[in-house]
Amino acid sequence: MTKRIFCIVLAVVLLVCAVPISASAASLKYDASKAATWAKDKNHVANFDGKCASFVSRCLREGGLTDIKFTTPGDQMAYIEKKGYGTKLAINDTNIKKLKKGDVITVVCSKGHNSSKYWGLHTIFVTYVNQEEGYLRYSAKNNDHCNTKMTFKQLKSYKVTCNKCGSSKNAVAYIISMNASNSYFSKCTA
Repeated sequence: MTKRIFCIVLAVVLLVCAVPISASAASLKYDASKAATWAKDKNHVANFDGKCASFVSRCLREGGLTDIKFTTPGDQMAYIEKKGYGTKLAINDTNIKKLKKGDVITVVCSKGHNSSKYWGLHTIFVTYVNQEEGYLRYSAKNNDHCNTKMTFKQLKSYKVTCNKCGSSKNAVAYIISMNASNSYFSKCTA
């Protein structure tokens, strides 16, 4: 009898561990290759009717994150962090080594403005990374860029002028390292 109860309890625990956190989260798996393929298409870049954050949101949706629909870079970055889709990393030599296709680069004003955690200035989508030769390729809107090359040296000094401060001295760029391997399933710990 004790063995039977133990087996039932064990079966219930295993079942609970395999249940997705939520039905919508379980269906959202990020495929960086699909997102990058869409972002590298010249017609998609040229004909996209929107600005940088809308474009990056579309890239992420093409990769499977269908709930991302933002028009401002700062709000987009905060949402990606909050949902656990990606991790914000400072741009430095260590973190550049983690950079991969499907990641996002976002520039914010370090002063912040209004009540926003991040006053977003610009965002770009990483389509390719060559660690050996020290460069990435990206696609973006505002000024159309389709699979444009940027060296890691350029990335380290990437700045955008803030439309509130009128200066780029407070601009800080981050890598948003996307979690392409998220399973979105709960983990059991004993």
